[in-house]
Amino acid sequence: MIAGELGQRYVIRSSRLLTVFLVLSAALLVLLISNLPLAAGWRLAGAAWVLSAAGFVLLRDAWLRTARSCVAFDLAPQQRITLIPHKSEPVAGSMDATSFVSPYLALINITTDSGKRRSLVIMPDSMGEADFRRLRVQLRWSDQG
Repeated sequence: MIAGELGQRYVIRSSRLLTVFLVLSAALLVLLISNLPLAAGWRLAGAAWVLSAAGFVLLRDAWLRTARSCVAFDLAPQQRITLIPHKSEPVAGSMDATSFVSPYLALINITTDSGKRRSLVIMPDSMGEADFRRLRVQLRWSDQG
């Protein structure tokens, strides 16, 4: 964690846990699709769609390899957040009430100032243990007046 201009800055690194989860999920979906009573072409199209979507999420969220991958973010008062992408301009917005915090996962749902929606998945191995704990506490109690 670094003190940013807008509040607390958290730096994110690539996550092996998220990689394993996404790969296993995609493999199970492809297995399920391959056993559906559909024509071979439809099963192939479904498997290709699952694999391409999983590949995109792996590159963007688990491995942080795309220009829009969030490598850091600033949390500020009044549920404000600024995402710091890998190779593009920062994106400001506000956290949604649908965000989820647990000991093993933080899912931050964001509505940007331009009205777009984005989710940020943070696993325990995405940052240091103390930073992850501090983030969870800050997210859990940020909406308490």
